[in-house]
Amino acid sequence: MYHIPNIPDEAKWKPLLGGSINEVYRLSLPDGTSVVVKVNRSSRYPGMFAAESEGLNRLRPFLNVPQVSGVMSHQGNDFLLLEDLGEGVPTKAFFTSLGEQLARMHLEKQNLFGLDHDNYIGSLPQSNMQTDDWRDFFINQRLTPLVKSAFDKGLLNRDDLIALESLRARLDSLYPEEHPSLLHGDLWSGNVHCAENGDAYFIDPAVYCGHREMDIAMTKMFGGFDQVFYDAYQEVYPLEKGWEQRIILWNTYPNLVHLNLFGNSYVKGVRKGLNYIKFV
Repeated sequence: MYHIPNIPDEAKWKPLLGGSINEVYRLSLPDGTSVVVKVNRSSRYPGMFAAESEGLNRLRPFLNVPQVSGVMSHQGNDFLLLEDLGEGVPTKAFFTSLGEQLARMHLEKQNLFGLDHDNYIGSLPQSNMQTDDWRDFFINQRLTPLVKSAFDKGLLNRDDLIALESLRARLDSLYPEEHPSLLHGDLWSGNVHCAENGDAYFIDPAVYCGHREMDIAMTKMFGGFDQVFYDAYQEVYPLEKGWEQRIILWNTYPNLVHLNLFGNSYVKGVRKGLNYIKFV
């Protein structure tokens, strides 16, 4: 098994499910405590764990997130050591807490869209060049690089490039203008966690500042959260009219991420988003 500096060799490693990018383990220590450890080759995704640690620290004033015990490299491997939250069963209170936490974070006005450093979404590098223009950020930092990448791989065609340019020209009229909000950035159901005591936590972020509907749309990517989550969010920070229709638009980005990573099964979602102006 892996060797981590300052971790006793007697520690017991138990693989955990859910990690498709990194290996994930619960590490039981001789003193009876435990930590969760993510592992990957140092050369594979440089800086990924440092970026995740920084993302968790950015979210911590607003959201329940696991404490970071350490980020280190040893013998060609990178390690991220996290608080072991245990595993509980989500209840209505769990989803209420998720919605309220997220809404309170989104209420806090940020100065610019983007972030002061780049990071990752999944295993893809994520550019976060800052701007005061959401249209510019969404088109140039989120859609254009991944559309080009998918086009180069033969997953999209020239009609899709034309659709992107049409969306660029019309985007300003398609959404309500709001202040930049700090976003989790990869908020699907696999990235929330019910702790052993039932508390609601957010994990595995891809943090940046953006339009808050990006986080809400992402929750709908793979079936959505319990309706209690949306009700609780709306109580704290009501969404603007038409948000449900704009889910297709904002999820163009995560669909592009998945298209580039996993191929053609996501092309339909990408094209619906790129051609959003035909539906409104």
